[in-house]
Amino acid sequence: MYLFLKKNSGEMNKQSDVIRITEFLILAFGLPALCLLLFQMSGNTIFHFIVYGIEGASPMLAAIIVVAIHGKKEGIGKFLHDKYISNVSPVICILAFAVPFTILTIAKMIAVWMGDLYVYPMFPTAGKMLIISWALIAEELGWRGYLQDELEKILPHCLIPFLTGVLWALWHYHFVLSGSMDIPIVAFASGCIFESYGYFAITKMAKNNILPASIWHFTGNLIFNIYRFDPQWHNGDTTFYWIATVCYGANIILFILYERKKTRNELAK
Repeated sequence: MYLFLKKNSGEMNKQSDVIRITEFLILAFGLPALCLLLFQMSGNTIFHFIVYGIEGASPMLAAIIVVAIHGKKEGIGKFLHDKYISNVSPVICILAFAVPFTILTIAKMIAVWMGDLYVYPMFPTAGKMLIISWALIAEELGWRGYLQDELEKILPHCLIPFLTGVLWALWHYHFVLSGSMDIPIVAFASGCIFESYGYFAITKMAKNNILPASIWHFTGNLIFNIYRFDPQWHNGDTTFYWIATVCYGANIILFILYERKKTRNELAK
């Protein structure tokens, strides 16, 4: 009887996890669609700017809403404290800057060797810099702070970054539809998946604190723009974009190293 009740309880918990994940995804994907609709209804520049900000922050907003609905007494306060305040590690934050910077610098060196004419880095415009900086708070609370943790309850570790990366890539549909992203879709999706393995490792190293993931996201976007990998700088040629994407594959190495260290620590106990 005990085993039967335990099994039923486990199945009910799993169903609850799936429901929460589904609610998160509906909100994360649905809010941008609503923003696109609102964007078409007004020509006001300030209104467009606000809507664009909400659009980009939809993963964060989705996580907060779902936690508010299903959270216990501590609710949102505990969730935010756990994700931003607890277990802050300056060393891991520095690593979160160093990894994407190093990967993209190596990619740029390869690109220059292969004939990239835009050898010299160029700092983004103020408007572009504001959009890039929004990555510090807009997305990671949702993708790595909420979805990744929820998927960990129902999936093996090796599948979590892959699925998170696929969903993260698909979420960008609204930027493509609005014309603000004009990139090779397959390369972009591959990069999201590769990066998600690095995000998983760095987040787990930080004991689920998402400051490192936020720093990583900001750094990757910034350096990608400074090194001008976007096809628009190369008359639509996607070669250099693909170089950066392939180099992102190094994130899988970080994931493997983390998993091996975790396994050794568990065996040593």
